[in-house]
Amino acid sequence: MNFAIFPNPANDHVTVCYPDIFRNDLKEITFYNNLGSSVKQIISTENITEALVYIGDLPAGIYFAVLSVEGRKVGTEKVVVR
Repeated sequence: MNFAIFPNPANDHVTVCYPDIFRNDLKEITFYNNLGSSVKQIISTENITEALVYIGDLPAGIYFAVLSVEGRKVGTEKVVVR
């Protein structure tokens, strides 16, 4: 199951889009730095298909965003923060 993050690279915000099949399920978007440490987590149970995430507090670099639904990892995307 894929999801999309744009713009990429980004400065302050990214939009995370995911399939509407998840409806009110518990969705977690976790950002990991290049050392594998969790640096940001967004949790939602709303019936939405996208989320605006503020990343302006992250240092420039490469991150990996992992989408989990109901505790199960469903996808990973690379994100470049300028």
